Parts: sequence; C-alpha cells; structure tokens
Amino acid sequence: MKLTPICISLFLGATTLMAQQPSTVHNLTLDVENQGAGGASKSTNGTTQNNNNNNNNNTTYTTTSSQTHNHATTLGVTIRSLDKVQDQVKVEWWFFGRKMQNYRPGKETVFDSGTKEVTLAPTGSSVFTITSKVAQTTRSTQTTTTNNNNNNNRNGRNTNNNVTTNTTETQSGTEISGWVVRIWVDGKIYEAKGSEFKYEDAAKDPDKFAQLKAGKEVQW
Repeated sequence: MKLTPICISLFLGATTLMAQQPSTVHNLTLDVENQGAGGASKSTNGTTQNNNNNNNNNTTYTTTSSQTHNHATTLGVTIRSLDKVQDQVKVEWWFFGRKMQNYRPGKETVFDSGTKEVTLAPTGSSVFTITSKVAQTTRSTQTTTTNNNNNNNRNGRNTNNNVTTNTTETQSGTEISGWVVRIWVDGKIYEAKGSEFKYEDAAKDPDKFAQLKAGKEVQW
C-alpha cells in the first residue's frame, strides 16, 4: 500500500510527539549520608556560701555547674537519574527527637520536617544538604558541701568537724534520635532512606509512618 504525503506527515508527527513525552518508567537512585551532628556548647559555674549561725556555726557551700549543648544533624543528599528525559521529583525529609528528663528519654515525635522540588536533567543529578533545626540539651550538676562545726569544748575549740557532701545531676532538653528522606514521583513514594532500619522500613509503609509521626509504638 502506497502512503500519501499527508499520511506520511501525520505518522512522522506522531512519532516525534511520542519521543518528546516523558518516560513513565523512572530510573532514579537516592543516596543519603549523615554528615554529622555538630553544635556549640556553653558551660556555666557558680558557688554560694551559707553560714548557719543558729546551727553550731555550720557552713554550707553549694556549687552548681551546667553545660548546654546545641546540636543539629546535617544530611548530604544525592539524587541521580538515568532517564534520557528531564524528570521532576519531590524530596521530603523528617527528623525525629525525644524529650530527655533526668537521662530518661520520652516518646519519639517529629522534631523537624520539610520538602523540596527538584528538577533532574536527562541522565543528570542533584546534590544538596539538609540541616535540621537546632536541638538543645542541658546537663546540670549541683554539689552541696556542709562543714559541721560543733563547739562543745569549754575553750571554744571544735570538738567535732565533719564534712558531708551531696551531689545531684539532672538532664533536660531534646535529642535528635533519627531521620528519614523520601523522594516522590508521580504522587507515589519512589525511594526512602533512614538512619536505621526501623525508620527506612516505616517510611515505605504509609500506615507505619503515620504511627511513627504520631509518636505511637510501631509494630515491626
């Protein structure tokens, strides 16, 4: 069958249009590297003295010291495309944290999160960093020292001089406990990375991830 010039033109036009359409099969990779959790620290110290004249001239010294540490987690993200057409992805990240009270961690909840739209050139890549907001923990130590000066001697000399010391330590603040990075393509989760298996596993399961974000116990 001989094709007319009009048929040939329509065929070539359709072929060109199909070649320009984005591929529905994506070929992407996601790599995430934890680049550290640095931050500044600040220390304070102080001593107070209390002379208790109504209690055998006892003297009490209270020394208080505290160290506050600010820390944030930075992630290096690399997304690569092996597709021969331009691609568009949405990057989503979540940082999780726990409230600390006297060295006992509370339940895990979302500490920080964010999203970013990324355009990938044909067979190209995108490299960027994500940094969480700053978390802060404070460790405090209080030491009380009491000199028990009992003047029972007629000459006014100390017949009993005992020293007692009591130290207490407390901790408060928030510690970053983990993170998740996910990429979305065409409204679906394409790939996910996490700081531990439990985060990565939950990130790929909508029900588990909803429980994790809500601070509920996730069944692994």
